[in-house]
Amino acid sequence: MAEDDPIAAAAFWGGLRVATARFSLGEALSHSRTRGGEILVADQGARLWTGTVELWQAHHDAADAVMARIEALQMAGAALMVHPLPRPGPIHDPEGVVLGAATPVIASLAPNARALTLSGLPAGYLLAPGDMLGFPYGTPVKYALHRVVLGSTAGAGGSTGLLELVPGIRPGASLGTPVSLVRPAMKALIVPGSVNPGQGQGIWRRGIAFSFIQTLR
Repeated sequence: MAEDDPIAAAAFWGGLRVATARFSLGEALSHSRTRGGEILVADQGARLWTGTVELWQAHHDAADAVMARIEALQMAGAALMVHPLPRPGPIHDPEGVVLGAATPVIASLAPNARALTLSGLPAGYLLAPGDMLGFPYGTPVKYALHRVVLGSTAGAGGSTGLLELVPGIRPGASLGTPVSLVRPAMKALIVPGSVNPGQGQGIWRRGIAFSFIQTLR
């Protein structure tokens, strides 16, 4: 399995019953202290999304089938697509019912690489702080995933004001790129050493868990 051909989100996550999930944006900072007591902080590398998932108990046969999916990713070059867990869509439109068939696209990019605007939304569509969005960028293609810090409501023409995002927008994002608001996905790797195959108890297997981390390759 080539790393540039990740397992689609629906193919991997379909049918999995997630009991608990953690999904967060990691830090990429270093700090030092001067003799005068000043703390100096500097960015170091890219901020990447990470997460940990534990599954509900399952019968042994079903648990083994799940482990087969996970084990296929425990090798160099293997990757999967992951969407934010557990909330699938925007706070005010979690299943994308209001969004419907609309296809939002990047309308503008702020010079500071921290914000963008969208067009192609239904009039009055609200993107609130905490909402997630994703889009492909660059060559070869990579997958950006961002959280909204400062939201906006689409006007009558379907365009938003500036949406401030974290992390910063990386080089390669382009105008007119379609943006996913419901189950936006990123490319990720299983963290080596993080897989817990669970423990059998009678007819059940409990405790299957693993961690993942975003990759920009």
